[in-house]
Amino acid sequence: MLDGDLFSALDAIAASVRGQRKPFGGMQLLLCGDFLQLPPVQGRGQSKRNGLNSGTVMLRESVRQAGDTVFADILNEVRLGVVSERAEALLAACHVSVKPPPDDQIVPTKLYCLNKNVDVENAARLGKLPGQPFVLRCKDHFKGVRDLSRRNMLIALLDKKVPAELKLKVGAQVIMVKNQPALGLVNGSRGRVEAFREGRPVVRFDNGRTVCVGTERFEHKTASASLLRLQVPLKLGWALTVHKAQGMTLSRAELQVDEAFEAGQSYVALSRLTGTAGLWMRGGGISRYNTHAHPDVLDFYERAEKASGRTFSSSSSSSSTSKARLLSPQVAADERLPIWLQELPGLFLWLLLLLLLL
Repeated sequence: MLDGDLFSALDAIAASVRGQRKPFGGMQLLLCGDFLQLPPVQGRGQSKRNGLNSGTVMLRESVRQAGDTVFADILNEVRLGVVSERAEALLAACHVSVKPPPDDQIVPTKLYCLNKNVDVENAARLGKLPGQPFVLRCKDHFKGVRDLSRRNMLIALLDKKVPAELKLKVGAQVIMVKNQPALGLVNGSRGRVEAFREGRPVVRFDNGRTVCVGTERFEHKTASASLLRLQVPLKLGWALTVHKAQGMTLSRAELQVDEAFEAGQSYVALSRLTGTAGLWMRGGGISRYNTHAHPDVLDFYERAEKASGRTFSSSSSSSSTSKARLLSPQVAADERLPIWLQELPGLFLWLLLLLLLL
């Protein structure tokens, strides 16, 4: 997620480094993203920049859902804030009241809208397992940290990627938080702890592999400081928030989105799945009452489609309905850090790119 303040800061840095007053110092930018997913947190409105000579290319193929075209069609509707009767019927068939759970003891990850529900779920499920938890503590290495506030900031940012302390038991459901391509595992792969071997958890993943999971490197850098963390790339996987799951591909998940409060939240939850085979619904499910698309983003896509000579893919009535369902400005304060803290890694990467271009 990239908000307008950071984008403006990067613009100023690029113009200064290149010695030109053109936007981004005259550099060509390639910006990718689905703006109908979760937006960044903003405390106020932000002005639009008119000095950019921009063009838009629509990427229309869904790679994640390529194996389930019916599900992909439903996602395209929900993405625009539309829940058709066909979508309601398909998702109703995935409700826990009618769809049996998986039979391999790897339960679907529950996705909630609020942190409090996730914390309660994970703690309760771990507590029900017999025995004492096996505690895995990270090793943190700081560089360039001169004060306690900077140290705490780096810790808080890296905690969002991987926990500093991880409590596990045999039988615990876990989720991989780092891609492991050699093992066929990705950020979001689900598994179950089967044993502990030499201080490391042995996990059976839902792709059939059983892996003794060792420590991995996780790093967060700013312009003047960094934190390197060595930790097992796992977290408890009974439950996650939708915000934390954004960017993940979940092989199986159970969604409860009755408390959705943000534009695109229901869509992000649903689009973590590759198809209906790994989908379970709980509560009221996804409906027109908790599925919203931001009207400004719908306007952007409509203009982009018209500029390319295509018709906008949503009917005018459906688009109008979605645009009219503006959400409350409520933001769960415990969900995310201030946006400037979230985006420090991106700022560092941009600075590195600018230095390489000199």
